[in-house]
Amino acid sequence: MKNSFTLACVFCVLLASSCTSTNSNKTFERLDPSSTQYKKELIKEFLDKGTRNLTFNFQGLANIGGKDYMKVDISGSGIYAKSLVLINSWNKLEGIKRTKGMGYHGAELADLQLDIVNTNGAPTFVYRDLAKIID
Repeated sequence: MKNSFTLACVFCVLLASSCTSTNSNKTFERLDPSSTQYKKELIKEFLDKGTRNLTFNFQGLANIGGKDYMKVDISGSGIYAKSLVLINSWNKLEGIKRTKGMGYHGAELADLQLDIVNTNGAPTFVYRDLAKIID
């Protein structure tokens, strides 16, 4: 009985690990998303693969130093990354702002457009526009 339980546990672990997508860029697995190197690597991926081949999913809001950011998961084309996106304009994000992100967790930010601003050598992703929010 104990052996069959152990075998079932091993099977579950193997099944779960086979379902996870692999990250072709290991930088996203070993560095913190707020690090400059991580952000520069993400920019390289944007330039190499284009953002149209990527999916952006809303994960929450954060206020850092009095500035509003949205937490975004980025996936597709063999990558899985996370990023903070500075929000200077809430255009098309009014619902997210009104609810403080509640009810939008995991929503797709279709055709998300970002600007990249360098401040003291560190890139910052800044929200510009999006086509729509898909719940």
